[in-house]
Amino acid sequence: MHELPPKQWHVFPLATTPEIRAALKHPGWKAAERLYEMDASAFNSGIPVDGAISTARRLLGEAKVGGVLEYIRDLLDSGVEKLVVAAWHHSVLAPLRAGLEAHGLVYMDGSTTPRAKQKAVDRFQSEAGIRIILGQTIPLGEGWTLTAAQDVVMAEPDWVPGKNDQLLDRVHRFGQSGDRVIGHVPVVPGSMDEKIFSVAIRKDQSIHAALDQQW
Repeated sequence: MHELPPKQWHVFPLATTPEIRAALKHPGWKAAERLYEMDASAFNSGIPVDGAISTARRLLGEAKVGGVLEYIRDLLDSGVEKLVVAAWHHSVLAPLRAGLEAHGLVYMDGSTTPRAKQKAVDRFQSEAGIRIILGQTIPLGEGWTLTAAQDVVMAEPDWVPGKNDQLLDRVHRFGQSGDRVIGHVPVVPGSMDEKIFSVAIRKDQSIHAALDQQW
Protein backbone atom coordinates (compact mmCIF):
# COMPACT_ATOMS: atom_id res chain seq x y z
CA MET A 1 0.00 0.00 0.00
CA HIS A 2 2.24 2.76 -1.31
CA GLU A 3 -0.15 5.52 -0.27
CA LEU A 4 0.68 4.76 3.36
CA PRO A 5 3.87 5.94 5.10
CA PRO A 6 6.75 3.46 5.38
CA LYS A 7 6.87 0.99 8.26
CA GLN A 8 10.06 1.10 10.26
CA TRP A 9 11.53 -0.93 13.11
CA HIS A 10 13.48 0.68 15.91
CA VAL A 11 15.29 -1.81 18.10
CA PHE A 12 16.39 -0.05 21.28
CA PRO A 13 18.93 -1.51 23.70
CA LEU A 14 18.12 -1.89 27.37
CA ALA A 15 20.68 -1.53 30.14
CA THR A 16 21.50 -4.91 31.64
CA THR A 17 20.14 -4.68 35.17
CA PRO A 18 20.57 -7.31 37.92
CA GLU A 19 16.97 -8.42 37.21
CA ILE A 20 17.71 -8.90 33.51
CA ARG A 21 20.92 -10.78 34.25
CA ALA A 22 19.02 -13.10 36.58
CA ALA A 23 16.28 -13.69 33.96
CA LEU A 24 18.85 -14.57 31.30
CA LYS A 25 20.32 -17.29 33.53
CA HIS A 26 17.12 -19.33 33.32
CA PRO A 27 17.80 -22.72 31.63
CA GLY A 28 15.07 -22.04 29.08
CA TRP A 29 17.49 -19.78 27.17
CA LYS A 30 19.94 -22.65 26.76
CA ALA A 31 17.11 -24.83 25.47
CA ALA A 32 16.07 -22.14 22.98
CA GLU A 33 19.65 -21.69 21.81
CA ARG A 34 20.12 -25.43 21.22
CA LEU A 35 16.91 -25.67 19.19
CA TYR A 36 17.76 -22.54 17.23
CA GLU A 37 21.25 -23.76 16.36
CA MET A 38 19.87 -27.15 15.25
CA ASP A 39 17.41 -25.68 12.74
CA ALA A 40 16.96 -21.91 12.68
CA SER A 41 14.32 -21.95 9.92
CA ALA A 42 12.13 -24.47 11.75
CA PHE A 43 12.56 -22.51 14.95
CA ASN A 44 11.51 -19.24 13.29
CA SER A 45 8.47 -20.74 11.59
CA GLY A 46 7.10 -22.46 14.68
CA ILE A 47 8.59 -21.34 17.98
CA PRO A 48 8.51 -24.28 20.37
CA VAL A 49 6.58 -23.41 23.50
CA ASP A 50 7.52 -25.59 26.41
CA GLY A 51 7.67 -24.84 30.10
CA ALA A 52 11.33 -23.82 30.20
CA ILE A 53 11.33 -21.54 27.15
CA SER A 54 8.03 -19.84 27.96
CA THR A 55 9.11 -19.28 31.57
CA ALA A 56 12.42 -17.78 30.43
CA ARG A 57 10.61 -15.35 28.12
CA ARG A 58 8.15 -14.36 30.85
CA LEU A 59 10.93 -13.69 33.34
CA LEU A 60 12.78 -11.55 30.80
CA GLY A 61 9.60 -9.63 30.00
CA GLU A 62 9.11 -8.88 33.67
CA ALA A 63 12.74 -7.81 34.05
CA LYS A 64 12.46 -5.44 31.05
CA VAL A 65 9.53 -3.46 32.48
CA GLY A 66 11.60 -0.74 34.16
CA GLY A 67 13.59 -0.01 31.01
CA VAL A 68 10.49 -0.10 28.81
CA LEU A 69 8.66 2.34 31.10
CA GLU A 70 11.60 4.73 30.99
CA TYR A 71 11.70 4.52 27.18
CA ILE A 72 7.95 5.14 26.86
CA ARG A 73 8.12 8.18 29.14
CA ASP A 74 10.98 9.54 27.03
CA LEU A 75 8.86 9.11 23.88
CA LEU A 76 5.95 10.96 25.46
CA ASP A 77 8.20 13.74 26.74
CA SER A 78 9.79 14.09 23.28
CA GLY A 79 6.46 14.98 21.68
CA VAL A 80 4.93 11.63 20.68
CA GLU A 81 1.24 12.27 21.27
CA LYS A 82 -0.20 8.73 21.17
CA LEU A 83 1.25 5.26 21.69
CA VAL A 84 0.12 1.68 21.24
CA VAL A 85 1.82 -0.53 23.84
CA ALA A 86 1.59 -4.32 23.84
CA ALA A 87 2.83 -7.16 26.02
CA TRP A 88 2.08 -10.86 26.28
CA HIS A 89 2.03 -11.70 29.98
CA HIS A 90 -0.31 -10.28 32.62
CA SER A 91 2.67 -10.04 34.95
CA VAL A 92 4.22 -7.58 32.47
CA LEU A 93 1.00 -5.73 31.66
CA ALA A 94 0.17 -5.01 35.31
CA PRO A 95 3.27 -2.92 36.14
CA LEU A 96 3.11 -1.21 32.74
CA ARG A 97 -0.49 -0.24 33.45
CA ALA A 98 0.36 1.08 36.90
CA GLY A 99 3.36 3.03 35.57
CA LEU A 100 1.51 4.63 32.64
CA GLU A 101 -1.94 5.30 34.10
CA ALA A 102 -1.14 8.95 34.80
CA HIS A 103 -0.53 9.64 31.09
CA GLY A 104 -4.12 8.81 30.10
CA LEU A 105 -4.60 5.14 29.34
CA VAL A 106 -7.16 2.63 28.10
CA TYR A 107 -6.63 -1.11 28.36
CA MET A 108 -7.64 -4.49 26.98
CA ASP A 109 -6.63 -8.10 27.49
CA GLY A 110 -8.11 -11.51 26.78
CA SER A 111 -10.74 -11.12 29.49
CA THR A 112 -12.03 -7.75 28.22
CA THR A 113 -15.52 -7.90 26.69
CA PRO A 114 -15.92 -6.99 22.99
CA ARG A 115 -17.95 -3.92 23.98
CA ALA A 116 -15.26 -2.73 26.40
CA LYS A 117 -12.54 -3.31 23.79
CA GLN A 118 -14.43 -1.18 21.26
CA LYS A 119 -14.94 1.55 23.84
CA ALA A 120 -11.21 1.56 24.61
CA VAL A 121 -10.37 1.86 20.89
CA ASP A 122 -12.93 4.63 20.34
CA ARG A 123 -11.59 6.65 23.28
CA PHE A 124 -8.01 6.23 22.12
CA GLN A 125 -8.90 7.33 18.60
CA SER A 126 -11.00 10.33 19.59
CA GLU A 127 -9.88 11.71 22.97
CA ALA A 128 -6.76 13.88 23.15
CA GLY A 129 -6.31 13.06 26.84
CA ILE A 130 -6.02 9.33 26.14
CA ARG A 131 -2.41 9.01 25.02
CA ILE A 132 -1.85 5.26 25.43
CA ILE A 133 -3.73 2.11 24.56
CA LEU A 134 -2.15 -0.81 26.41
CA GLY A 135 -3.11 -4.37 25.72
CA GLN A 136 -2.28 -8.01 25.47
CA THR A 137 -0.65 -8.72 22.12
CA ILE A 138 -3.31 -10.95 20.53
CA PRO A 139 -6.47 -9.01 21.53
CA LEU A 140 -4.81 -5.70 20.66
CA GLY A 141 -3.76 -7.01 17.23
CA GLU A 142 -7.17 -8.42 16.27
CA GLY A 143 -8.05 -5.89 13.58
CA TRP A 144 -8.63 -2.60 15.34
CA THR A 145 -7.99 0.75 13.71
CA LEU A 146 -5.48 2.63 15.86
CA THR A 147 -4.36 5.26 13.37
CA ALA A 148 -4.38 8.03 15.98
CA ALA A 149 -0.90 6.72 16.81
CA GLN A 150 2.20 6.38 14.67
CA ASP A 151 4.24 4.44 17.22
CA VAL A 152 3.88 0.94 18.66
CA VAL A 153 5.99 -0.23 21.60
CA MET A 154 6.26 -4.03 21.75
CA ALA A 155 7.30 -4.67 25.34
CA GLU A 156 7.46 -8.41 24.60
CA PRO A 157 8.05 -8.80 20.85
CA ASP A 158 7.19 -12.11 19.27
CA TRP A 159 9.90 -14.18 17.62
CA VAL A 160 7.58 -14.82 14.64
CA PRO A 161 7.80 -11.77 12.29
CA GLY A 162 4.18 -11.89 11.12
CA LYS A 163 2.76 -11.49 14.62
CA ASN A 164 4.69 -8.28 15.22
CA ASP A 165 3.71 -7.07 11.77
CA GLN A 166 0.04 -7.74 12.50
CA LEU A 167 0.23 -5.54 15.58
CA LEU A 168 2.04 -2.75 13.72
CA ASP A 169 -0.66 -2.92 11.03
CA ARG A 170 -3.22 -1.64 13.55
CA VAL A 171 -1.47 1.71 13.04
CA HIS A 172 -0.31 1.19 9.45
CA ARG A 173 -3.64 1.20 7.66
CA PHE A 174 -6.02 3.50 5.81
CA GLY A 175 -6.65 6.61 7.87
CA GLN A 176 -3.01 6.96 8.91
CA SER A 177 -2.07 10.56 8.11
CA GLY A 178 1.40 10.63 9.67
CA ASP A 179 4.66 10.51 7.75
CA ARG A 180 5.99 7.35 9.39
CA VAL A 181 4.95 4.30 11.41
CA ILE A 182 7.48 2.87 13.86
CA GLY A 183 7.59 -0.37 15.80
CA HIS A 184 9.79 0.09 18.87
CA VAL A 185 11.33 -3.09 20.23
CA PRO A 186 13.37 -3.47 23.45
CA VAL A 187 16.26 -5.92 23.36
CA VAL A 188 19.08 -6.90 25.68
CA PRO A 189 22.33 -6.54 23.70
CA GLY A 190 24.19 -9.79 23.18
CA SER A 191 21.30 -11.96 24.37
CA MET A 192 19.62 -14.86 22.58
CA ASP A 193 16.44 -12.74 22.57
CA GLU A 194 18.21 -10.05 20.54
CA LYS A 195 19.66 -12.59 18.11
CA ILE A 196 16.33 -14.27 17.38
CA PHE A 197 14.42 -11.03 17.00
CA SER A 198 17.08 -9.48 14.74
CA VAL A 199 16.70 -12.44 12.38
CA ALA A 200 12.92 -12.02 12.51
CA ILE A 201 13.22 -8.36 11.47
CA ARG A 202 15.57 -9.22 8.58
CA LYS A 203 13.11 -11.84 7.36
CA ASP A 204 10.27 -9.34 7.58
CA GLN A 205 12.22 -6.71 5.62
CA SER A 206 13.07 -9.26 2.93
CA ILE A 207 9.41 -10.22 2.57
CA HIS A 208 8.35 -6.58 2.17
CA ALA A 209 11.14 -5.89 -0.32
CA ALA A 210 9.97 -8.82 -2.45
CA LEU A 211 6.36 -7.65 -2.31
CA ASP A 212 7.35 -4.09 -3.25
CA GLN A 213 9.11 -5.39 -6.35
CA GLN A 214 5.90 -7.06 -7.49
CA TRP A 215 3.89 -3.82 -7.43
